[in-house]
Amino acid sequence: SYGSSLLNPYVYVNYAADDLHDEQTNTPTLQFSCEYNPTTFSIHLKIKNLRNLSIFQKAIKAHTSILVRFCLPKCQSNQTSARPFQDFIQFNEKFTILNHVHPGDTLNYNIKFSLILIIDDKTYDIAEANYSMKNDSLTYVLFVDKTIPMSLKLVESQMK
Repeated sequence: SYGSSLLNPYVYVNYAADDLHDEQTNTPTLQFSCEYNPTTFSIHLKIKNLRNLSIFQKAIKAHTSILVRFCLPKCQSNQTSARPFQDFIQFNEKFTILNHVHPGDTLNYNIKFSLILIIDDKTYDIAEANYSMKNDSLTYVLFVDKTIPMSLKLVESQMK
């Protein structure tokens, strides 16, 4: 939650320490952060990296690309730039996801992430993850650094 800390009602930092170890998982994992900017009253989402993509190695052709698409309910989707496929992909791309957000606001948002594989100009939605901010109240500081596993999906081809 982003609510106030008991020690300081003006600051809450959520480092989202997960019990997730790369060597113990064989599914893709996504690392991202969310940060509140009190001068612009906005929340930024930074897609940091994707790891553990070797599970797809056998299906990969030369010139295969991958990107992360995300959306919040009732908002248009955004996506990172496409990157060449490899086991670890560094994105470090930042997006403004919410504007006009003020301390005390209840967030009540869910971010849906999709892992998109691009092969021969066709896109494949291969994995997904959700991050919930349900009933979270914003104080004056918000920083979330999170690593989440992505659930594999049954792949269906979609024309670009």
